Amino acid sequence: MISFKEINLPVGSRLQMALRHGSVDSIYYTQFIGYLDGQYLIVKTPFENGISVQMQLDEQVTLRILSGVDVFTLICRIKTIFRAPHHYMHLSFPTDIKAIALRAALRAKVNLPVQINGVAGAGIITDISLQALR
Repeated sequence: MISFKEINLPVGSRLQMALRHGSVDSIYYTQFIGYLDGQYLIVKTPFENGISVQMQLDEQVTLRILSGVDVFTLICRIKTIFRAPHHYMHLSFPTDIKAIALRAALRAKVNLPVQINGVAGAGIITDISLQALR
Protein backbone atom coordinates (compact mmCIF):
# COMPACT_ATOMS: atom_id res chain seq x y z
CA MET A 1 0.00 0.00 0.00
CA ILE A 2 1.24 3.49 -0.83
CA SER A 3 1.24 6.39 1.63
CA PHE A 4 0.07 9.89 0.74
CA LYS A 5 3.57 11.23 1.38
CA GLU A 6 4.97 8.85 -1.27
CA ILE A 7 2.78 10.45 -3.95
CA ASN A 8 4.90 13.60 -3.47
CA LEU A 9 2.07 15.87 -4.64
CA PRO A 10 3.20 19.47 -5.22
CA VAL A 11 1.09 22.35 -3.93
CA GLY A 12 -1.04 23.68 -6.78
CA SER A 13 -1.47 20.29 -8.47
CA ARG A 14 -4.72 19.71 -10.32
CA LEU A 15 -7.00 17.03 -8.86
CA GLN A 16 -10.08 15.36 -10.25
CA MET A 17 -12.89 15.24 -7.68
CA ALA A 18 -15.83 12.87 -8.11
CA LEU A 19 -19.04 13.36 -6.10
CA ARG A 20 -22.10 11.14 -6.16
CA HIS A 21 -25.44 12.96 -6.11
CA GLY A 22 -28.10 10.27 -6.00
CA SER A 23 -27.31 7.89 -8.85
CA VAL A 24 -25.28 10.45 -10.79
CA ASP A 25 -21.50 10.81 -10.53
CA SER A 26 -20.32 14.38 -11.08
CA ILE A 27 -16.71 15.14 -11.98
CA TYR A 28 -15.05 18.44 -11.06
CA TYR A 29 -11.49 19.71 -11.01
CA THR A 30 -9.83 21.37 -8.08
CA GLN A 31 -6.41 22.34 -6.79
CA PHE A 32 -4.30 20.86 -3.99
CA ILE A 33 -3.34 23.42 -1.32
CA GLY A 34 -1.63 21.25 1.30
CA TYR A 35 -2.08 18.69 4.07
CA LEU A 36 -1.40 17.87 7.71
CA ASP A 37 -0.05 14.32 7.78
CA GLY A 38 -2.55 11.88 9.21
CA GLN A 39 -5.21 14.56 9.76
CA TYR A 40 -6.55 16.25 6.62
CA LEU A 41 -5.98 17.43 3.06
CA ILE A 42 -6.67 21.02 2.02
CA VAL A 43 -8.12 21.61 -1.45
CA LYS A 44 -9.84 24.49 -3.22
CA THR A 45 -13.60 24.22 -3.52
CA PRO A 46 -14.43 23.34 -7.14
CA PHE A 47 -16.42 25.82 -9.20
CA GLU A 48 -18.80 25.22 -12.09
CA ASN A 49 -20.02 28.07 -14.29
CA GLY A 50 -18.53 30.59 -11.84
CA ILE A 51 -20.41 29.19 -8.83
CA SER A 52 -18.93 27.01 -6.08
CA VAL A 53 -20.16 23.43 -6.23
CA GLN A 54 -22.59 22.68 -3.40
CA MET A 55 -21.31 19.97 -1.06
CA GLN A 56 -22.24 18.73 2.39
CA LEU A 57 -20.15 17.98 5.47
CA ASP A 58 -19.23 14.29 5.73
CA GLU A 59 -19.99 13.78 2.02
CA GLN A 60 -17.68 11.24 0.40
CA VAL A 61 -15.41 12.45 -2.39
CA THR A 62 -13.12 10.46 -4.65
CA LEU A 63 -9.91 12.23 -5.64
CA ARG A 64 -7.85 11.16 -8.63
CA ILE A 65 -4.28 12.31 -9.06
CA LEU A 66 -2.40 11.85 -12.32
CA SER A 67 1.36 11.53 -11.91
CA GLY A 68 3.74 10.92 -14.78
CA VAL A 69 3.11 7.16 -14.87
CA ASP A 70 0.37 6.38 -12.30
CA VAL A 71 -3.19 7.36 -11.44
CA PHE A 72 -3.83 7.48 -7.69
CA THR A 73 -7.35 7.15 -6.28
CA LEU A 74 -8.12 8.41 -2.76
CA ILE A 75 -11.41 8.23 -0.88
CA CYS A 76 -12.02 11.10 1.57
CA ARG A 77 -14.88 12.79 3.39
CA ILE A 78 -15.52 16.52 3.65
CA LYS A 79 -14.61 17.68 7.15
CA THR A 80 -14.89 21.47 6.86
CA ILE A 81 -16.01 23.87 4.12
CA PHE A 82 -14.69 27.43 4.11
CA ARG A 83 -16.78 29.65 1.85
CA ALA A 84 -16.20 33.21 0.59
CA PRO A 85 -13.82 34.79 0.10
CA HIS A 86 -11.27 31.93 -0.05
CA HIS A 87 -13.33 28.83 -0.99
CA TYR A 88 -11.37 25.86 0.29
CA MET A 89 -12.09 22.76 2.35
CA HIS A 90 -10.54 20.18 4.60
CA LEU A 91 -10.94 16.55 3.60
CA SER A 92 -10.34 13.54 5.82
CA PHE A 93 -6.85 12.11 5.44
CA PRO A 94 -6.93 9.17 3.01
CA THR A 95 -6.08 5.79 4.50
CA ASP A 96 -6.68 3.59 1.44
CA ILE A 97 -4.82 4.86 -1.62
CA LYS A 98 -4.93 2.85 -4.83
CA ALA A 99 -2.36 3.25 -7.61
CA ILE A 100 -2.91 2.09 -11.18
CA ALA A 101 -0.05 2.13 -13.67
CA LEU A 102 -0.97 4.38 -16.56
CA ARG A 103 2.21 3.85 -18.55
CA ALA A 104 5.36 1.79 -18.23
CA ALA A 105 7.64 4.84 -18.43
CA LEU A 106 7.46 8.60 -18.02
CA ARG A 107 6.93 10.41 -21.33
CA ALA A 108 8.22 13.82 -22.37
CA LYS A 109 7.01 16.13 -25.14
CA VAL A 110 9.89 17.12 -27.39
CA ASN A 111 10.49 18.67 -30.80
CA LEU A 112 13.53 16.86 -32.23
CA PRO A 113 14.33 16.81 -35.95
CA VAL A 114 15.30 13.34 -37.26
CA GLN A 115 16.68 11.88 -40.47
CA ILE A 116 16.60 8.15 -41.16
CA ASN A 117 19.44 6.72 -43.26
CA GLY A 118 18.19 5.43 -46.60
CA VAL A 119 14.85 7.26 -46.38
CA ALA A 120 14.09 10.46 -48.27
CA GLY A 121 12.85 13.38 -46.18
CA ALA A 122 13.04 14.19 -42.50
CA GLY A 123 10.74 13.96 -39.54
CA ILE A 124 10.12 15.24 -36.04
CA ILE A 125 10.06 13.24 -32.80
CA THR A 126 7.29 14.77 -30.66
CA ASP A 127 7.02 12.35 -27.74
CA ILE A 128 9.77 10.25 -26.11
CA SER A 129 10.19 7.84 -23.19
CA LEU A 130 12.67 5.19 -22.09
CA GLN A 131 10.70 2.61 -24.06
CA ALA A 132 9.33 4.36 -27.14
CA LEU A 133 9.12 7.50 -29.24
CA ARG A 134 6.72 9.11 -31.71
